[in-house]
This record gives sequence, structure tokens and C-alpha cells, in this order.
Amino acid sequence: MSDIYQGSQMTIAAVQSADSLDGCFPSHPTEDGGLEDELLFRTQPDGILVRVYRQDIRNRAEWGTAISWRGWTLQEQLLSPRLVLCMQPEIHWQCRTSYKTQSGVSFPLGSMLKSNNAVVPWRGLRHDDREYHSFWRRIVLGYSWREFSYSRDRIPAIAGITRFFASAHVLDDEPILGLWSKSFARDLAWLRHNRPPQMSDTTGLPSWTWFASPGGVLYNFGAKYEDTDKGVVETLKLLAWDVQWQGVPFTSPVRSAQATVMGPARNIRIVPFDLGNRHMPPYFQVFDENLQPAEDRKIPWRCTGRFDAGDTTVPGTYLCLQLFTEPRDLDYCSKREAFLILEPVEMDSGGLPRYKRVGLGRIWGEPPTFGSASTISLILV
Repeated sequence: MSDIYQGSQMTIAAVQSADSLDGCFPSHPTEDGGLEDELLFRTQPDGILVRVYRQDIRNRAEWGTAISWRGWTLQEQLLSPRLVLCMQPEIHWQCRTSYKTQSGVSFPLGSMLKSNNAVVPWRGLRHDDREYHSFWRRIVLGYSWREFSYSRDRIPAIAGITRFFASAHVLDDEPILGLWSKSFARDLAWLRHNRPPQMSDTTGLPSWTWFASPGGVLYNFGAKYEDTDKGVVETLKLLAWDVQWQGVPFTSPVRSAQATVMGPARNIRIVPFDLGNRHMPPYFQVFDENLQPAEDRKIPWRCTGRFDAGDTTVPGTYLCLQLFTEPRDLDYCSKREAFLILEPVEMDSGGLPRYKRVGLGRIWGEPPTFGSASTISLILV
């Protein structure tokens, strides 16, 4: 189906319709077709209807509609070269060079690449590879929230988009179960969100891919974690990987998958606590610290993160593998270190140690936590 939509001249989408019986322009309960995200008034004395939108007008086509939360519709939206978005109170037009509304509002391609209104760029436009990788992570953020009737469809439903990004005119990169070989360290830094899971079965998938998360994932969280490459230094190196499928790649279940990596690693004692779990992402106490809020410092803790299985109150000492360092402030004077939280699995005799991912963390402070850490090689499963 991805080839059909990618090869089409134009795709017509009934954005606000709940099903095939609802038509392209379903009626709305509010007067004059208004929605909750707009303010309507009429000018005097001519009575011209004026609409004032409280948010990005494009969000109407991207959020809260059937095609925005069903898993299989994403590739139809992204791979179609031209989209006519039928909805109330006006039609929107989207192609790979612009986004326009019936009332005349226009958005250039550059603004779409930097917003949540995902659109696959026209193949004739060239952008820095890092911008495309960042754009992919924004696609993952939205896609991970989508729902499926069958959990096994989660990988096939994004296969067409994956092939598009892997091609020479976009990333020219190797996909590794939702991650990429050239940005593997950054792509590993997904964080499970705290909303209820929508995937009932993720068995058979390796722990390091966001496909294994039963719910939505985050790569950024407001201004706290911005997906930027400014000042970022990757410290994890991908040495090799192996993904075996039960049948046709990307459309059949995964038989086995592993990634061999090398990077700074050290043991960190992590103590979750009730007050820290009230934040998103939660805060941890680390290294037996017992930091407490004060009048002049209401958030004294220096480590945030989350376990992939959800919030826990059980402390433990974990091997932590550094992924990258990133600026913590605008003047780049303070650094934050991102790391995987790992647990050992059964090891093959004579081979590299094998670990599974159980969480993600970020830590800051002087001296750097991983500044004197040993560099090791291991296999992620």
C-alpha cells in the first residue's frame, strides 16, 4: 500500500470523519462550525465572520482525528505527494513544498520540518542528515501513540516510511528496527511515557528498540529535553548489528535481534522515590545521595529518567552505558549525560557480555559522572 500512496498524484483525506459513512465534511455540534480551538465573532456593521485560532491551525488535521491516531494511516499521510484535507470549516492543502489553507494561510516547508506537523520533504530538497534524523524521531514520537487492532502490525505499518528514509536521496542509512546506524546513540534515547499502554503484545522484540515499548515514547519533553544537535557529543559507538526475520523483512515477525556497542560504562545506584515520581520524567536519587527540596532550590535532584516497565520504588545498582553528552543550558557551560540503564542476561561462554535495556536516564553535575568510566563492549538484546 505504501507504493500506491507514494505513487499517487493526489490523496483526498476525510480528516474529521469517524468512518466511511460520515462523509468528507461531517457536521459539528457547535454553532457556525466552530471548534474548541477557535474563537468566532462577526465584525460590525458588515457582519464578516472572523476566526481566531488559539493554536497552530495545522493541528486540526494532525491531532484528535481518526486518521491521526490509527497506526496504518500515517504512511498514507506522509508518503502521499499531495494531500487534500477535507474538514470543517475549510479545506487544507499539503504537498512537499508547502502547506496552505482555503482561507489563504500558507506555511513553507522549513517550518513544517521544525514542527510536529510531519511531512516527508520533497526528494529534490537537500537538508543536513542530522535534520532528517531529528525529523525521524519526531515521526516516532507521534507514531508510537497510534493504535492498532493487532500489535504485530506496528512494524509493517511504518515499513514504507522506513524504506523512504533509508533511500539514497534522504538518509542513505541502514534502518535497525526503528533506529538508524548513523544516529544509533541518539535514537536509543527514547523514554517511555506515563500514559496507559495501547500495545497488548511486544514479545520477541529486543529491549533497545522503541517498538518494544507497549505505549508511547518521547525523545524530547518540552524545553527540558530538546532534540537538538547543538553541542551534542555521541560517546556510544555501534560496532555491529544483526536482525533476523521470520519471513520478509519489515513485514514479518522478528526472529532475533542484537546490537554490539562500545561506550563508557559504570555502576550507578539508582533510588526511585515517591516525590520524584510525581514529575515527568521522574527524578532519581543516585550514589546514595539524599537531596531534599529547600526554599531556594525546590528541585535539588540531579538525575532524571524512567524505567521501561514503568515507575518503580525498588532501589538497585545498575550498569549504566553512556550514550552522549548534551548542553544543559543556553551558554553550553553545563553538560548533561544521557545513559541506558542495563541488566545482565544469560551470557554465552567466551563471548561478549549480553545486557538488556531496562530504562533511560540523564544526569548532570561536576565532575562528569562518566568522566573516568571505563570503555567496554557489550551486546544489547
